[in-house]
Parts: sequence; C-alpha cells; structure tokens
Amino acid sequence: MSEEISYRKVLVPIDGSPKSINAFKYAVKFAKNFPNCEVHILYVIDEENIKKLSANEDQSYSGLSRKFRQQGENYINKAKQEIKYLDFNHTLIKEKMLKGDPVQEIINYSVNFDLIIMSVRGKKHVVDIMMGHVTERVINLSEIPVLIIS
Repeated sequence: MSEEISYRKVLVPIDGSPKSINAFKYAVKFAKNFPNCEVHILYVIDEENIKKLSANEDQSYSGLSRKFRQQGENYINKAKQEIKYLDFNHTLIKEKMLKGDPVQEIINYSVNFDLIIMSVRGKKHVVDIMMGHVTERVINLSEIPVLIIS
C-alpha cells in the first residue's frame, strides 16, 4: 500500500541570481500538480553583510539596510514577473522578506512548509566562502525535504 504525497506549501528562497529565479519558476510548475498548493518566495537580507559593509564603507547601517531591502523587493518582483504568463493561480504566490543569517532564517521559516525548493548555487558572497554554501547548509539542517534545482 503506497501513501500518496501531497504538498500544500512550498518554500523557495531566492537571492536574485538567475538560478534562484529558475528554481522559483520550477516550484510554480511543480505546485500546479497539487490543488491549492502555495508557493512562498523568501528573500533573506544578510545582516552580517550589512554590518561588514557599514564598517568598511562610508554608509550607515540603516542606509545599507534600506538598499538591501529594496534589492530584495526587486528580486521578488523579478521572480513574479518570470511566472506571470504561467497558468497558475497567482493568489497562491506569497512573499516574505527576513533579515538575519540566511541559513537560520530559511530553516526557522520553513517549519510550516512541506518542501523547500532552491537552486544549487546562486550568488557567491564572502560570507558564503567563510561559512559554507547556503544550499548545502540548508540541506544539512532542514527537517523537511529539500529539492535542489541546478
């Protein structure tokens, strides 16, 4: 006897890279197979990057924070533009922006989701080099399935 798999909520962390946008497009196509499955776009503002940049550049923490928030909004809008012609109920697309450590925020936010879909490699930041790739760490820490799109 096989148990049927059903998905109600899929989380897609994006960083604005083409691969992360492709993961979002894949998630929307994937979600079409499950009635009323929501797809949540998550962008995490890396607080450590803001702190480092504000210490090394002539910009305030709050000014940089605003720039990163605007950048995140642009990335989310870009992702939504990419799927506007897909046959999908767009009211099932949700968006969220958080600030903190990307891995921890993804893991903490994912607790009420059935699946995380993310790209293999997006943007490469200094913090990623020091602490390991975000995707790899999410795979290791997640308590829900993670589907990787290359």
